[in-house]
Amino acid sequence: MLNRIQTRKQKRRQSRIRIVIIVIISVTLMGGSFTAVFADQDINGLLTSWFQQKKDESIEKIDAAILAEQQQQTKRLEEALKVEIAKAEHRLDEKVENEILERTKALQQYSNQLIQSMKESKTKELDQAILSELDQIVQEAKAKMENIKDTPATNEESNTQP
Repeated sequence: MLNRIQTRKQKRRQSRIRIVIIVIISVTLMGGSFTAVFADQDINGLLTSWFQQKKDESIEKIDAAILAEQQQQTKRLEEALKVEIAKAEHRLDEKVENEILERTKALQQYSNQLIQSMKESKTKELDQAILSELDQIVQEAKAKMENIKDTPATNEESNTQP
């Protein structure tokens, strides 16, 4: 009888083990399916979070790239501006020098013209003065000659001598 009792105990034990295994498997499957439902909801949240994170990272990378490019282009523009300013200063200096030369030439020419006209006017004044003196001398000589002609004593002497 022991054998029977032992067999029965063994069968009960096996059946209890089977029940426990079935319960564990059932709980695992049920828990797994519930987890799948929760995981599906978490996947949407995870994907949204991941996309948001990648979007933020992309925006940060783009901003950093734009800032770096802006700084690089600003330096490039500053260098180009310095070169253009130097060229403009050089052209301005040349223009100023040319203007100074042209203006001084014009002033020299004007001065030369004034000097020449002064010389000519002085020469004309001298010529006029000399001519007027000569005219005065000639007029005086004519007047003296007329005086001599008009005096009767001088006429008689002039008649008797030839």
